Amino acid sequence: MHRIAEHIKEQQNHGELSQFTVAIEHRQCMLCAVAQNKESVYSGGLQLNPVLADGERILKNVQCFEQYLQSIQGTFSATDVLNNRFFTVDYESLIADDHILSDWDDLKTDLIDNTEFSLNCMGLAMYQFILKHKKSQEQGDSINKETDMPFIRARLINYEPILQLKHLKVNYYGKLVSIKGTVIKAGQVKIICQYLAFACCSCSGTQLVKQVDGLFSSPISCPTRGCKVISNFVGLYDSPFTRTISWQSIKIQELLGIEQFSTF
Repeated sequence: MHRIAEHIKEQQNHGELSQFTVAIEHRQCMLCAVAQNKESVYSGGLQLNPVLADGERILKNVQCFEQYLQSIQGTFSATDVLNNRFFTVDYESLIADDHILSDWDDLKTDLIDNTEFSLNCMGLAMYQFILKHKKSQEQGDSINKETDMPFIRARLINYEPILQLKHLKVNYYGKLVSIKGTVIKAGQVKIICQYLAFACCSCSGTQLVKQVDGLFSSPISCPTRGCKVISNFVGLYDSPFTRTISWQSIKIQELLGIEQFSTF
């Protein structure tokens, strides 16, 4: 873990980090989010792709949404969020809040064009909000049991307009869309790997590699200073940094009018 954090910092010092991929992993202890040369640590895991990161942006957006959660904390139950491992965010109410619009730069654009980034920031903010709430109520060693906290996701509701299936093209990939229909077929649930940790066989240095679309990708070099290994790496499938998700394909039928259907 320390080698990954050191690698992130080293790349930030050389100006090599311009974007980021973030996800929450409750088994991780912590990784560093850097804001204006000040190290801010978020518990519960900022799983940063070691090649792509923007700690300042993450930190600002997570803190902003934490404040929003505090203002609406009467509308949700922390216990229900922990049990369900997700919470809903009303899009209309969110963009109508002047405080979050002023604090989160380009919120509407991020929600539509960079949806995964935005939802992961919101999920991490809820994680932090609940963790602080638990620590304020509990005493002793129990306040440090962060591994008891589940992976928490944010789900947007009430986003419009509704997009017809015939207009759902490849240019919408990675963006927020809203469709409406009936699920007429569901495929088998499968497990795919999103991030896989690798250990260098020479120096035992650990790094995290994103598995795009679940396809196996191995490191091309070792991040440890002075190590010149480029191919001898072992996948750490049981590592707390390795992240897998459930994946399922569905078939949706849309009712366009009387006796008119569109299937996707």
